[in-house]
Amino acid sequence: MNSRVFQLLVVLVVVVFCISGAMAAEVHQAAFPLHAKVVARNVHRNTAVPPAAGVYGEAAEFIGSPYADSWITLNGDNSALWPCFGGSTDASGDGAKADCEFAGDPQQYLPYNAMVTGVPSYTWDLTACDQTSTSSPLCGQASWQYEDDTGDSVDDLTVYVQATQGTATVLNNGTYDVGPNALGYGAALGYSIIWSDPTGLGTMGQTGKNNGNCTPDIGYPLTSPSFPGAYLVSAGKTCVAPTQGVVAWEIITEWGTPVYTKQTTASKCPGVGAPCYTVAWTSKYKLTQKFNTYLEDF
Repeated sequence: MNSRVFQLLVVLVVVVFCISGAMAAEVHQAAFPLHAKVVARNVHRNTAVPPAAGVYGEAAEFIGSPYADSWITLNGDNSALWPCFGGSTDASGDGAKADCEFAGDPQQYLPYNAMVTGVPSYTWDLTACDQTSTSSPLCGQASWQYEDDTGDSVDDLTVYVQATQGTATVLNNGTYDVGPNALGYGAALGYSIIWSDPTGLGTMGQTGKNNGNCTPDIGYPLTSPSFPGAYLVSAGKTCVAPTQGVVAWEIITEWGTPVYTKQTTASKCPGVGAPCYTVAWTSKYKLTQKFNTYLEDF
């Protein structure tokens, strides 16, 4: 199992807490987390005239990794040191989160509308980001944010992350299905969702399809026509080693209705046996966020 699989082979955990009477939540992996945070900002005070139903991008970037230095450890719940989020709603620390409770000098409670995160950069060290083995450290975190005004808690939420240099692929996560959208709270609108994906680039010393940072199927094909828990559908890409130059990132977050197809041949059901089920999604809402970074051979 390559280290990219280890990063993504997870059981999602949902932690829900209150902020000023509103709801907020975190979703993260057990280790090396693909991490999502919901921030309830009460932005739609006039509910008669909210934005058109949809999803609105706020930011997308590649930021410093909390795994880049060996002395940085995981939080007690196995989430990364950052991003972490304040929870305090007053000077007494009401609602403060243990993983990011304090900030400042002198120390004070970090408020509910603040977070600690890595520093974004356009230029990155090629050698540091080129994962040549499964033990190579992670060089950064893909980070993206959006406002969820879909009001859709029924359709599956999927995430797709890829990084390319021209026609060459240096990272591809496939399509990660986290199940019915648990991050929007039904008809409630105006939630900011903040995702992070710690990663490196390249082959990890492996060859062939789904090598290195090109992730294979995880928990897929399915054994029944229903959501079994988070799973990943590979894009079937072959990763190559990154080179000096521009890296184009594309992150697609999508809400869609899963359509299951029964497969009855062994070739369509690797690892699970026939019959099995494959899935496609009928898109309801889609957000594509793009940005570039640059790898420099220092």
